[in-house]
Amino acid sequence: MNIKQINKYRLHLLNELNTDILAETLAATIVDDNIVEREDDVFFLPSNKNNRSFENDVMYTKSLKDEAYEDRYIEIGTSRASILNGLPQSFYMEYSNEEFKSKEEKIKHREAQQATLESANSYFKPIELLYNQTRIKRELKELRFTKNNSSLLYNFWGEQQLGSEEEKRFLKTMHLLPYIVGNTYRTEQLINYVLEKKSNISIKVETDSKLPKESFPTLGAMHLGVNTYVNNSTYTYQKTAQVHIHHISNKEFHLYYKRSQMHGVILNKIEKFYFPLDVMIQYEFYIVEATSFFKVDEVYENGNGILGYSTKI
Repeated sequence: MNIKQINKYRLHLLNELNTDILAETLAATIVDDNIVEREDDVFFLPSNKNNRSFENDVMYTKSLKDEAYEDRYIEIGTSRASILNGLPQSFYMEYSNEEFKSKEEKIKHREAQQATLESANSYFKPIELLYNQTRIKRELKELRFTKNNSSLLYNFWGEQQLGSEEEKRFLKTMHLLPYIVGNTYRTEQLINYVLEKKSNISIKVETDSKLPKESFPTLGAMHLGVNTYVNNSTYTYQKTAQVHIHHISNKEFHLYYKRSQMHGVILNKIEKFYFPLDVMIQYEFYIVEATSFFKVDEVYENGNGILGYSTKI
C-alpha cells in the first residue's frame, strides 16, 4: 500500500462508510501492514486548523523523504489541538501597549509575532512527536493483541474455529456489528470484505399465510374467534433479506450451497450475526458465465452442470 492507497482508504471510510478513523489507529495499521520499515517512520502532528468535526480527525497524509531523498516517512496531520493551544499566549508571546507610528511598523510587528509563534511551534514539536508516538505504540500493541485468533476475542465471542482466511476476516469484523446491523449498505460492504465476492442485498416484506400444523383446530378444542380459522389462513408478515452473491465458479459452488462446507459455514455466521433477529435470510448464488460449461463426473462435487444455476438450455 502506497500513500495514494492510504488516502483512498481514508476517504472511503469518510465518504462511503461515514466512519471516522483516529490518527493513531491509521498509524498503527500502517506499521502493522509493514508499509514503513520502522515504527518511528510514521507519526502524526496537529495541523493547526480550527475545523475539527466528528468526521475528520485525520486531515491529510503525505510522504516525506529521508536523507537519501527516498520516500521513507509518512506524516499524518490531525485536527486536534496542540500543546501550544493549551498554553496561555503570555507564556511565549510578549505584548505591549505601544502604538505604532506607521502601517509599516504594524506589519513588521505582526510578522515578528508570527515568527515567534512558528518558533514556539518548532520548540514543542519534538515533545508533540514523542507524546503521539506513545499513542501509536499503545494502539499498535492493542491491534496486534486482538488480531486474528487472539484469546481476548475468544473469551468475548466464544470459541471460533478459524479454518479459512474467510473465517479470520469474519472474526475481525465482530467489533463493528453495533454499527452495521440494520444498515443494508454497510452490511454489503462487510460481506464483500469477508467473502471477497461482489454481493448486494434486497429487502422485501411478504405475507406469511401458512398456518403451523400444531395450530390447527381439533374437534372438541375449537374456540370461536381464538383458534378457529377460515380456510386455515392467518395474516402475518415476514421481512426477508435476499443476499445475492456473484462471481462464483462452478468448482466452488458446492462450498457455498452446502452449508456444512467451508464457505457455507461463513454464510451461517453472516446470517447469525450480520442481520437483525426479525429478518429471514435467503441466499442467491450467481455462477460466472465463463465457467458455466456442462461437465459430468462420477463424483457429484466435480460435475460442472448445476441445474437452475449454470445449466443452460
